[in-house]
Amino acid sequence: MYFDVFFTRISEAGLQETEARFYIPVQTLTDFDFLNLVDLAAYVDSKIESFNRNGSGWNIKHIISATLATCCYRPAQGSSYYETPECLAKKKVVINVQNQDELCFAWAVLSAIHPPKHDPQRVTKYKQYFGELNLTGLSFPLKVRDVPKFEKLNPHISVNVNAFEIDQQIPELIPLYISPDRQRKHHINLLLLTDDKTGRQHYVYIKSLSKLVCGRTSHNGQTHVCPYCLHCFAQSHCLENHIPDCKIHSPQRILYPPAGEQVKFKNIIRTHKVPFALFCDFESYLQPVDGEGNIVNEHVPSGFCCLRVSCYP
Repeated sequence: MYFDVFFTRISEAGLQETEARFYIPVQTLTDFDFLNLVDLAAYVDSKIESFNRNGSGWNIKHIISATLATCCYRPAQGSSYYETPECLAKKKVVINVQNQDELCFAWAVLSAIHPPKHDPQRVTKYKQYFGELNLTGLSFPLKVRDVPKFEKLNPHISVNVNAFEIDQQIPELIPLYISPDRQRKHHINLLLLTDDKTGRQHYVYIKSLSKLVCGRTSHNGQTHVCPYCLHCFAQSHCLENHIPDCKIHSPQRILYPPAGEQVKFKNIIRTHKVPFALFCDFESYLQPVDGEGNIVNEHVPSGFCCLRVSCYP
């Protein structure tokens, strides 16, 4: 949602006019009761105040337009049992509990904490441990956005949730939620499967993230995988050094070119070291502009600097 607002002010040059657009962050709504108009108005007021700090004295004359864009929200959530796709079953890297209820998230977590020696797909292997989980206030099937609530209720468990795009030419793992508390006693990687025909989704436990993404590297052996960018490292200390810089960014995914298309690097000259480089910077001040229109100030240069950097004296 965004507003187009018309402003005016009186200055030494006379009446000045301008327009500005203010955006409201995207919100996910499941019921109109959750749309807090007071908060929306307060947010718009704060944006207008910020606008005035860049050039004081502006007054709202009228609202030109208000635009509201909506789309259907389909939350990612798990439900009852869904058969493991063949490409994943061959890897033997997931435990898919065959539950008939909507608690697949809880069963997947318990299959990670209490791995049985035989028949890990059976719900009966985990029913005795169900009371260990604190599910107070959670609604099932559990949505991905509610995983942090589960972690808050269970401070000894942290959960990552990934999705797997099987319909791609190259099946791709996509991070949906990465827990900031990976040092907890039980750190669990889950995979959210989706049935394209029915839209039903189902959580399964990833036994080995290294085996699941083994095609990303030519390293022969176990790797240590970054949960944010899914890059594989041969040594654990390399991963630990990498994560502090990687976790400040949102989870990433790799996009491949269309089938049959070749990607080639042609700008070889840009890999060569240049003999020198020039870094330039201009300084300017704002000068009011007489007349009507949207332009109220003009940048007038007041100085510049040019720095030459070279490998030669």
